[in-house]
Amino acid sequence: MIHTKIMATIGPASWDEATIKGLILAGISSCRINFSHSTYEKAEETIRLIRSVSQRLNRPVAIRQDLQGPKIRIGELEQEAYPLPLGHQILFTRRECVGNDSIATIAQPEFIEAMQPGGEIILGDNDLQLVVTEKLSADEIRCKVTIPGTLKPRKGACAPGTLIRFKGLTEKDVRDFEFGIQQQVDCVSMSFVQTADDLKRLKEIMASHQVQIPILAKIEQRNALEHLDEILEHCDGVSAARGDLAVERPIEELHLIDKEIIHRANQAGKFVFTGSGILKSLMHNSWPTRAEVCDVSALVLDGIDAISFSDETAVGDDPVGCVRILHDIIARTEEAMLSQGTSTAEHGFFRSIHPQFPVTPGTTPLLMTADSLEPVARIAKMHYAAPVIVGAQNPRLANFIAHYWGIVPIYCPSDLSQKSCMDFAYQEAVRLGVVQNGAPVIRLT
Repeated sequence: MIHTKIMATIGPASWDEATIKGLILAGISSCRINFSHSTYEKAEETIRLIRSVSQRLNRPVAIRQDLQGPKIRIGELEQEAYPLPLGHQILFTRRECVGNDSIATIAQPEFIEAMQPGGEIILGDNDLQLVVTEKLSADEIRCKVTIPGTLKPRKGACAPGTLIRFKGLTEKDVRDFEFGIQQQVDCVSMSFVQTADDLKRLKEIMASHQVQIPILAKIEQRNALEHLDEILEHCDGVSAARGDLAVERPIEELHLIDKEIIHRANQAGKFVFTGSGILKSLMHNSWPTRAEVCDVSALVLDGIDAISFSDETAVGDDPVGCVRILHDIIARTEEAMLSQGTSTAEHGFFRSIHPQFPVTPGTTPLLMTADSLEPVARIAKMHYAAPVIVGAQNPRLANFIAHYWGIVPIYCPSDLSQKSCMDFAYQEAVRLGVVQNGAPVIRLT
């Protein structure tokens, strides 16, 4: 088994039962439902299918609801594209209009409000860069193109270096999250988290429904980095959202930011993952690039809990093949990393590969039961080198802990005693090939 977990976004390429089963058997521990795109009808159908397949296979799989958050986008345009040369001037307004190369709508009120002369604006994935030259009113700014490109409708906009105070969850987010509560999602990702205060509204909604659902905060803006320790204190985990961070911060800092988020999350005992096109070339190719393979290995060595696919498994040509390749890269890196100087590689070449985080040595698996997240998270953050088998009678707890580094969750029948639950978990671990029948384990009681 691999210690570093794999998360998959479910979309048109992976909606069918055969593909979901293939993804689970290939090694995923979590399915992301992106509420920027999914309808309630499709989400409910997908959640039901994932639950059915994972329970039939007796493999816990977390369902993660990803809330859209405030989307800062260019409005509709008269044409599908307008090339804007260097120095070209354009007005951005909060007013709804069908724009052109002279004026376009950015309807999110907080965005125009925050922008001041000298502020930088980036459209799309660095498709076009501009600077604010004049603030005409609270509703309108004049900008000049500093890096030419193409203006397209519905493209995202961001403002690196400008503090934009979004007003918490959008109305859509609230409706979507209440739907997620009804569907009993295992965890929820909140977009555009800037401070711990942004997480309060989610907790208030949970309290009104008398539920507790783990919250994962997406770290994608400069001010979130500045309040990272406070955010970690008030959530269950964080995502290093590299796609957005890549335009929020200088690109040469991206890997350093990644490492810092992973390190501080591990220090705080919180779950941490990343994604954003991790093996993007596999969307339409059968082999990853060398840079992608090295990126995955670096994340494993840094001590990340999980690596998440986005478009690769949602709309790519071969979702299951993507998971198998990522699984193999992780497995080979961990083999060298956890070998403790006894690598089987030819000539012992990999004996000097060491993780960038403390690993607790051990070859005998741990076996425990759990009825809450805290003890499991604490054990996971020890980064014990052998598998940690956890029997859980709460299916949603079993699903969520499937995210964590080194944890092997096992569904246990609700009517078992603690000892019987532990025995049941051991036999299931044997069935899954995690331990050999009769092999010793360390029982944690």
